[in-house]
Amino acid sequence: MKRNQKRKPEKGSVVDQKEKQEKNAERKRKDFLIFKKLNLFKYNYIQLTNTMNEPWYQAQGPNTEEVRNQLLEIYISPNGKYNLVSLTAIKKVINDVMSVEEKKYNGWGSYRGYYTSTHHNLIKEINRKLQPFIEKIARNKINHFIINSSWVQDMLYRPATKTKPAGRMYNAVETHFNRMVSSENTPKQSLFEI
Repeated sequence: MKRNQKRKPEKGSVVDQKEKQEKNAERKRKDFLIFKKLNLFKYNYIQLTNTMNEPWYQAQGPNTEEVRNQLLEIYISPNGKYNLVSLTAIKKVINDVMSVEEKKYNGWGSYRGYYTSTHHNLIKEINRKLQPFIEKIARNKINHFIINSSWVQDMLYRPATKTKPAGRMYNAVETHFNRMVSSENTPKQSLFEI
């Protein structure tokens, strides 16, 4: 071994671990500097291309996919009021509203303009178009509950017993049935009787 040459530390020794930590720290510093230069380059490039020195949110805008994903996040949340509406119906309404709005303004504009007015208008229009779906689902749930509820059936159509009075509609239904079955309203059995 030569005099000026350093000895290699043994694997797993404290000196070996410290050298590894120093190499990792140096590599991270270099990576950070490269990253910083790239970001400064991007920032300077944006500033150079933007002749009016506007902020980025005024000079750039969202693309269609970004807008669609943003709207889907709003309407597919698990605790939202639209979780009863099918995903295909939500997507169809969002795509329809987006296509109309995009054709109307020929794009989405800047981020500032989009979030100031367009985003709100999209949500308002989607809510208006999804409302019939929600009303239909709510009406079906209410009807299903009322028709199949044993409590409602008992309260309305219960015949009178020794312990309980007749249901609220029992007498009306009974008289209607008796009127329909009476001899004067007997249904015709064949075409010749008509």
